[in-house]
Amino acid sequence: MHPDLAKLVVLQAHDVERKHLRDQIAAISRQVAALETKAKATVGQRAVVLDLLEKEEALRRKEESEIADLRQKLERTKKKLDMTTTTHQLSALEHEAAFARSEISRIEDAELESMERGEALEAQRDLADAAVTDAAATLQREKAHSAETIALDQASLAEVERKRAGLRAEIVQSATGEDSLAAYDRISRSKGTAVSEALNQKCTACQMM
Repeated sequence: MHPDLAKLVVLQAHDVERKHLRDQIAAISRQVAALETKAKATVGQRAVVLDLLEKEEALRRKEESEIADLRQKLERTKKKLDMTTTTHQLSALEHEAAFARSEISRIEDAELESMERGEALEAQRDLADAAVTDAAATLQREKAHSAETIALDQASLAEVERKRAGLRAEIVQSATGEDSLAAYDRISRSKGTAVSEALNQKCTACQMM
């Protein structure tokens, strides 16, 4: 057996573990980032609902003001009707009063529709509030858990890096060490795995005989 092979097998195990830890840290970071994106999206969706709700409330205030103005106008028209002396004036004032009543009815119907939309938006707001609260709690919980996991993984990674550096230094000390590491690194960069066990004359990595 090649004099460096046993140490290269251990080095391969360290490299595999190092990759696993790095991948796990990256995956956890991506998961937290996805939760942050989701939390921001729920806040944005809630903001849209609140904006629509505010617009409906503003619309109803405007409609209420218009109705109040029309009722005042209708009262003035009624007083004028009581004092009217000509048929022409009577006809004009009755037309004016009918128009005011028609507008009041139309705006009241529109106001009712706005109230119905407002009720639906309030229900959506309640759901949005719950979604924001839930997303924020989930994010906070996962951030805490992820921070603990990443801290453990980073500690393990630092230990693997220490062992790996020490082992590479040992391999270099042998007569063939530099060539062995050069070949190992070249194959590892190309294939991902430089050393694998052979069982029954078959490579366990590529399954070739």
